[in-house]
Amino acid sequence: MTAVWIVLFLIVAGVVWKAVKDAGARHTTVAAASASRTPGFHWPGLGEYDFEVVGESHYQRVLQRLAGEHGDESAAKDCVAELYPDDGNVHDKRAVEVRVSGERVGFMSREDARSFRRRLSAKKLTGQSTSCDAKVVGGWTDSNGVKKQYGLRLDIKTFDT
Repeated sequence: MTAVWIVLFLIVAGVVWKAVKDAGARHTTVAAASASRTPGFHWPGLGEYDFEVVGESHYQRVLQRLAGEHGDESAAKDCVAELYPDDGNVHDKRAVEVRVSGERVGFMSREDARSFRRRLSAKKLTGQSTSCDAKVVGGWTDSNGVKKQYGLRLDIKTFDT
């Protein structure tokens, strides 16, 4: 009877050891995948901030926090935007997600995302995350006391359509 218990103990110990080992390997893989999404290339700035981001209405709290205190005037908070090709996006497999300080603040428009991906390809950066200077704008209060929405402008060359 003791031999049966020893065998069962060894089997359970082996299963637990393998599960712990596999969990560690998965954690390493997830960490490596996250690290590979860290932007390496930083697009040179033009000082114009003409490139518009879309979908910011869904991320107003994040943008407001990033803008900081600016009174009734429009925000003009400098920051760095991270640009992530988002192949797993359920709405658009060619989407480009825009983040600031690791938080999503919007996306490139459908047309801009495709042009941006071509630009990445031309620089041999296909699928890689990059960054650029950006500015949180908006959030001013109009003459009727209504607070306007925040937005994000990127300091990269716009695309010719």
